This record gives sequence, C-alpha cells and structure tokens, in this order.
Amino acid sequence: MKRILCITLFAILNWQNTYSQTFTDSIFRCDIIEQDSTCVTISLNDKLDREQKKNLRVLTIPSIIHHNDNVFKVEALSEYGFSGNCDIHEIIIEEGVKTISKGCFSNNLSLEKITIPSSTHTIEEGILSNCNQLTSIIVDGNNQYYDSRDNCNAIIESASNKIVSGCNNTIIPSSLQSIGKRAFSSCFHIKSVNLPEGLLTIECESFLNCINLQEIVIPESCVRIDGDSFKGCQSLEAVSIPQNVSVIDYNPFTNSPKLQKITVDGRNKCFDSREGCNAIIRSNIHQLVAGCQATVIPDDVTQIEMFAFAGTPFLSEVHIGKNIQKIDNGAFANVLCIKKIIVSEENKQYDSRDQSNCIIETKSNRIICGGLGFKIPQTATSIANYAFFGSILPECFYLPDNIEKIGYFAFAYSLNMKKLIIPSSVSYIGTQAFKGCHELQSVEIDSNNISIGAACFEGCTNLSGIYMKEGIKTLPEFLFSGCSSLKHFYFPASVDYIMHNTFEGCPCKSK
Repeated sequence: MKRILCITLFAILNWQNTYSQTFTDSIFRCDIIEQDSTCVTISLNDKLDREQKKNLRVLTIPSIIHHNDNVFKVEALSEYGFSGNCDIHEIIIEEGVKTISKGCFSNNLSLEKITIPSSTHTIEEGILSNCNQLTSIIVDGNNQYYDSRDNCNAIIESASNKIVSGCNNTIIPSSLQSIGKRAFSSCFHIKSVNLPEGLLTIECESFLNCINLQEIVIPESCVRIDGDSFKGCQSLEAVSIPQNVSVIDYNPFTNSPKLQKITVDGRNKCFDSREGCNAIIRSNIHQLVAGCQATVIPDDVTQIEMFAFAGTPFLSEVHIGKNIQKIDNGAFANVLCIKKIIVSEENKQYDSRDQSNCIIETKSNRIICGGLGFKIPQTATSIANYAFFGSILPECFYLPDNIEKIGYFAFAYSLNMKKLIIPSSVSYIGTQAFKGCHELQSVEIDSNNISIGAACFEGCTNLSGIYMKEGIKTLPEFLFSGCSSLKHFYFPASVDYIMHNTFEGCPCKSK
C-alpha cells in the first residue's frame, strides 16, 4: 500500500540552559553569555528585510548594547553572525569587542574595508573568506595580539607571525612565518603570489578558490604545505616544491584544472618528481601525492593517495602499472574525462576486467573509479567511496543486480543522469552517495532490505519522483534535503521512522 506523505516543517527552539537568553536590539541579535550575564555575543538580526539591509552600507558594530534599562557589553561576534550580506561595504568594530568567531564576516560580497580594534584578542579562522571585493584591512596599532604591520592590508597574529586574513591588496610582509587556514579564500583578483623567505607553513585552504591565481612562488624556507591549500585555483598552471618541504598531508592542488607542470627540487629528501613525471611523490614509500593532467605515473610508484588527481578534468588516460599496491578512495574523484583506463595485467591488486574502463580492486571486486563509457562488470560487488564522483553517467542509469554496497559520495555531483534504478541486491547506500546530482529526476529503489545513509539525495534539485519498495523502515536525516522539485513523495507502509529534517527545504504539501 502506498501513501502520500504530507511534510510539515517545524522550527523548534529549545534552550536547555536556563541561563541562556536571546533578545534583539535594533539590527542585532544578542545572546546573553552564561558565565557573565552582563555580556552578550551578537550577530545580525536575521529578520531584517531587504530595505533595512540596504541601509547597512557602513556597519558599525557596537561594544555596548542597551536593552530594557540594562547595559550589556558586547564580548564576542557570533560564528557566521554577519555572513552573506551583499550590501555592506565597510565594517567598523568598536573598542571593547574581544572575540571575532569563525566565518563571522564571510561571504560579504560587497565588503571593501574592515577595521579591527585594539581590544580584540581572539580571531578565528575564515572570518573574511569569500569577501572577494575586500581591499582594505586595518588593525588598531595598539592591539597587542594582532597587527597589520607595514600597512600590509592583512590581519596578522603577532606572536606567531601568521596571516589570519588577507585580501586582494595584501602585501605579504617579509617577517611572515605562516599563512593561516582560508586566509586568502576567494580573493578573486590575486594573480600572483611571491611568498617571502622565512615562511614555514601554508595551512589548509589558504588560497581556496583564488580562481585567477596564475603563479605562486614558494620559498626555500617552507617546510609544510597542507592539503587543499590551493584548492580551486583554476588558473594555476605550474608549481614548484622547494627542497625543505617535508610535510604534504594530501594533495594541495585539488580542483586546479589547468595545472600541467609539477616539479620538486631535486635536493628534497622527502618528495620527488622522478623522471619528470609532473607529480609529487613521497619518496620513501613511492606514494603519488599530487598529480595533474600531464602526469605520467612512474613504474616504481606503489601507492596513489586520496585525492591525488581530484578535480583534474582533462586527464585523458590513466595507466596503472604492475607495482601499484594501493589506490586510496577518491584518488580520481571529480576527474571528468578519463577516456582510457589501462591496468597492467601483471598487477596483482587491481584490474580493468571485461573492458570495463574501470579500476577494480581484484580481491574485493570493488570498483575504485571509472572513466568515460564505463561498464560495471557482472563480477563487481561494490562501489567505493567517491568512485564516480563528478562523473558523466548514462541518462537512464541501471545499476546491475550484482552490486551490494555503494560507498559514500560514490556518485555525488555526477552529470547527465536523469533516472536512477537501484536493484534489490543493494543492501547499503553510503552517506551523500548521490548528493548534488542536479539533473536527476526520478529514483526507483527496488531493495526491501536496505540501509540508506544520511543526505543520500541532498541537493538533487530536479528530483521529483521517488519509488521505494515495501520493507524500508527508516528515512534518515537530510535524505532529500534541498530537493526543491520534490512536491509529492510516495513511501511504503513499512516506513515507521522519519527524521524531522529528512525533507528540509522540500515543498512537499499534499497527502
């Protein structure tokens, strides 16, 4: 028996702590701090209308709030509390504010100038990320914890000499030792960066989505480059790793599609780019850490690390040699156009059986990744995490009935697929397995004994039709979150538990 689910969304406000109180004052939302009831953490009032926001061209954040004959000190600015406003051009923070929390001013697309007072002693990561028009950052000269030395247009943590936040006009001082997480995130106007000698560390996502960054000079002094530090640098064509870099935790250059030349200084004792392979290889274990569209995997490589080729859309051929013993999940995630996958017949760990154009782990029969026009062999039993992330799928995609498990993000953000049929053989679908498949319109799940991970179809904006076989009992959280075309959902009578946010953002109305 089929029923039509009526979805009603409830906003439940539940303060478990009796000391916590919230009030609004003008344009601000204020949260009283438990440890000191005379202090508040503030954010922008999310109930402001469009006209009120237009008047916030210059936003002054006060250090004192008057409310109901009480005076409250503004101790901190909330996480993402002033994020995503397109009208603010300048922010002035009054003297007295001590803490600026994570992502506080992120995604303010019109922000040009910000002033930090001397009282601020804590600034968390990414407070100005994706503020792509920002050109002026000033820290009060009397601040003991942070500075903008030499009129550098950046926030620098004084004790560690680390840039916490920069902008398009930042002039990196010679005294700098570290680039902080998301410090230059989405600085669209940066075309080249010459990092000073003395720099030691480039942290995760430091230059995230700097889409016009064409050239980066990493100094000899650098010893650590974190993963994703240059993720999404779509104009970056070449990079050179100097001799003293001893730590690269995973690929720093994911989703950099134009990258075609990678070299490692021959004096480096930890990494190399042997035989001019255009890759970074961890020397002692022969592990390929980062590749690009021009990479030729050397014969003596034994491992390919997670995300090593992620976001390399023009990698036309992949040759897996006989010595490769381990390929991490996601090594080829979001590689759009692999025309040909060749696995050596001498390789004992992997194969590409039945002209499948896939890499298959031989012992487990698990598909690691697939190229254009892939065919899932009848002997394969599972799909690895990220295996077809961002791949081009058939318009009507029938998974064969020999597949039992689908890993997390296995088909996320894949293209072209409009109809998906999951056979009765599948007993497990991982978290976010089909997330962001925007062209997907209908799903048929024929298994009656299946575990479905959270957010499995999150953000499938064209998904309008779903069929589930009798026997499914639980619909997990965020399963269809953001499926904005899902107006009606037919579900089996066996369903006895639905998380309150399973259909968050869906327009389901009728019963």
